[in-house]
Amino acid sequence: MSISCSKQAKGAAQKVNEQEKILIQRLKEADLTTKRFLKVGKPGCAIDEDKAAFEFEFQKHLYTPEELDSFPRWGILGCEFLVLIDSDDPRMYAELNRVLPNTFEVTSPRRGLPHKYLVVCYDSTGSQVPNKKLHLKGVTDEKGKLLDLGEVRADNHYLVAPGTVIRYIDKQTGQEKTGMYTITNNVPIARLEYRDFFNIIKPYIEEANGSIAQTITAEEMKEGVPEGSRHPKCLSYAGKLVWLGMDAETAYFHLKTWNETLCKPPLPDSELRRILKAVFGYSAEERGVTYQEALKGAEKKCLPIRLAENDKLLTEIHDDGKEISIDELREILDSTIKHDNESKLITFLDMLLNYTREDQQNIGYVAESSTGKSYIPLQLTPYFPKADVIELGRVNPTAFFHEWGISTTDPRDTREIEEEKKHKIIHVNLKQVILVFLDNPHAQLLQNLRPLLSHDREEIEVRNVDRSKTGSHRTNTYILHGFPTVIFCTANEKLDEQEKTRLTLLSPESTQEKLESAIILKIEKDSDREAYQKLLESDPKRKWLINRVLSIATAEIEEILIPIELRAQIFAKFKESHKNWMPRHQRDIGKLLALIKASALLNFKHREQTEKTITANLYDVENGFQLYSAVSESNELGLAPEIYREFLELKDDFLDPGLTLAEYQKKYYQKYHKLIGREKADNRIKQYLTVGLLQDNPDPNDRRKTRYMSEGVYVPENEQPTLDVNLPTIKPQDNFCTAHTPPPAYISKENKEAS
Repeated sequence: MSISCSKQAKGAAQKVNEQEKILIQRLKEADLTTKRFLKVGKPGCAIDEDKAAFEFEFQKHLYTPEELDSFPRWGILGCEFLVLIDSDDPRMYAELNRVLPNTFEVTSPRRGLPHKYLVVCYDSTGSQVPNKKLHLKGVTDEKGKLLDLGEVRADNHYLVAPGTVIRYIDKQTGQEKTGMYTITNNVPIARLEYRDFFNIIKPYIEEANGSIAQTITAEEMKEGVPEGSRHPKCLSYAGKLVWLGMDAETAYFHLKTWNETLCKPPLPDSELRRILKAVFGYSAEERGVTYQEALKGAEKKCLPIRLAENDKLLTEIHDDGKEISIDELREILDSTIKHDNESKLITFLDMLLNYTREDQQNIGYVAESSTGKSYIPLQLTPYFPKADVIELGRVNPTAFFHEWGISTTDPRDTREIEEEKKHKIIHVNLKQVILVFLDNPHAQLLQNLRPLLSHDREEIEVRNVDRSKTGSHRTNTYILHGFPTVIFCTANEKLDEQEKTRLTLLSPESTQEKLESAIILKIEKDSDREAYQKLLESDPKRKWLINRVLSIATAEIEEILIPIELRAQIFAKFKESHKNWMPRHQRDIGKLLALIKASALLNFKHREQTEKTITANLYDVENGFQLYSAVSESNELGLAPEIYREFLELKDDFLDPGLTLAEYQKKYYQKYHKLIGREKADNRIKQYLTVGLLQDNPDPNDRRKTRYMSEGVYVPENEQPTLDVNLPTIKPQDNFCTAHTPPPAYISKENKEAS
């Protein structure tokens, strides 16, 4: 017998009220707005209309719980960070339950399958998660088409809220039934980063389903987009405007002009305001500025002046195709990093490779305290999307894995016990993540990351023994996914040989010229921090480079090819300075190839491109050799560049009869005007002995003493070239680069006069 809609709701009023309280509590815990409810169904509705939106253009008619208190059936809208996932098949739900973190769930009475609630942050461009159909590989219809087994509802799509009673037809019996949407997993709503969420659901999204891309191109900014693509593209465009530092009203003016002129048909003005409010609120969160405060501040400055200030920025967004030379890149990076040319260029280019499939690099800054070893990477990370960078101080393995990992139930644990008591696996997604360790990482963490640093496998299982709350020992399983870009800074010069070969070793300079420039910059910065920051934010070249990095990050270039005709030249040039092969050269050549590829990626729009690959050219090979030659000798010896430079500057003092430790300390002070302690001096000498730059012999006059000398060992004829001078702009048609380090010469007692 049919039951009227109003009668059902009245009978369930108390339950609806309790369900509502729980849902509202969870939304508030997650810092989500509660004005996201809509009316579904209506009195006297047909069964198949019981879940339909009650009002036309329901997105414009959203309510708070208080405003819907008298209405029996509610829907909840996925928007503004709230992502709803609907499973239509038990297999789809089981798979999602395996890969997604434990989160708030509401079960549908008809299918008996839970809806999952998640909070997913916007991406670096301000883009919201789009609506997506979910599929399982191999689950198709009779025509071979993938079946829709679920859906991501995040962009103004809704689900029925808990506490709502509906009528439905039971598929098995064909009978009419009633049932309530019920909270079946009352836990906090899990929070994920945009990148992590998409990495998790990517295997279940059919790429050929006509879904809308979540990035906006320069052409779309100029030409507009058709119906069906307007909302996500408008959201992305708004994100770019706010990300570039525009105030709310100026960004709204540009967004409105673009929408009315080019979108077909234009979005309503209220929708533009809502989009901008959401994007600006997310962008301003770290600055502690609300949308309303920004609008109020904007009124103090007339609109024409603000538009004139920002017109140039919009032009720069559109003009993203310019090719940039290594010298021009160095000039941009000079804005905050004085000198240190080879270090900042190599670091920046290696960071660009983060967005390839498996060319990510590892960098180690090794230098004594107060030399600015962490300063360089910290000044480069602002050019990259915040979501892609993790900056850490000293951290142990357990803290790292738990902080950045997602816990799931181990499928191998088949015990019939409560779900929370089963063995867990923590998945840590490091794919295309830039990890910056500002202090020497915990030794165990570095050991755990070694297979990833050497790219042995893209997925590695790690087991650690931790203490439980009761004090007993337990084994935790962690699975590391993807290849990260790793940068770590340390004052510890005693690096393990395994780390030395996996890292490109760099050091900040400590020359008088560099220190003087750094002190002047420090005075400028600390004298008026606000003015200094505004100066950086208004720098058009920095903005241009930030946008170039964003273009690379969203271009989805997986592979950079080196053509056959260039490979032979690379081999010949590398062999010139490596007469005798060593095992570590297998990794050293990879560092050179990485710089060649990074040069191509920097100007990817000017390289031959097919699908997700680009091809490097002769210009990139020249750039790679020029940069690699500046650090090749020190890296191939396993020394930090600054330590090796000090040896080159003092090498003549080590000639026969050599120096004792005390004499070395004295020479060091005379050269650098700073003291070096006995322990540090002894460690420095040991490093030179280990790599064969020095040999130790008893002092012939006092055999209790040891003298260290460079006679009879390999010592380079010339010091390493530096990049303190402007680099020439090399064109592909120029001759092949010869700026490489010549092979070392053998220095002995007989030919020291000639040397």
